[in-house]
Amino acid sequence: MTTNTIALGLALAALPLPCRAQDAVYPPGVTKEIHEAIQRGLQWLARNQANDGSWRNAGGYGTYPAAMTGLAGMALIASGSTPTRGKHWRQVRRCVDFLISQQQPSGLITAPAEEAQSMYGHGFSTMFLAEVYGMEEDERRQQDLARVLAQGEALIAQAQSSNGGWSY
Repeated sequence: MTTNTIALGLALAALPLPCRAQDAVYPPGVTKEIHEAIQRGLQWLARNQANDGSWRNAGGYGTYPAAMTGLAGMALIASGSTPTRGKHWRQVRRCVDFLISQQQPSGLITAPAEEAQSMYGHGFSTMFLAEVYGMEEDERRQQDLARVLAQGEALIAQAQSSNGGWSY
């Protein structure tokens, strides 16, 4: 399986779909077969999450655990799960815990020994955590997310080039 195949699976898993197949009204271009493939992708993600909450070498593919965890987390929340509700709430919660644990003193969210291009993982992780922030029901956990996001966003702003973009 290539990185492009994994990325396509994550993107498809992020499509919002109905909960009951018999009542299914799919978005334009989504067939029953595509819906079933998305569900298989979500099941694969749930089965292959590491004990620490990451997708570190899941299924034997690559590294970049912060990047993969941020992307996988986005697919899980797009399927309707939150850190406290939904079919994949446990996996979402473990994604959050892993990414928070990976934040460096600089604000960078990365698994330092495993991510050569750490700003990719930082960006995906920050995006996922920002989405989850609004879903979190526990005040203490929301405060932890707010702290991590403030530091992470400050790093993103600091890393912006004078031309307005970001380089690596």
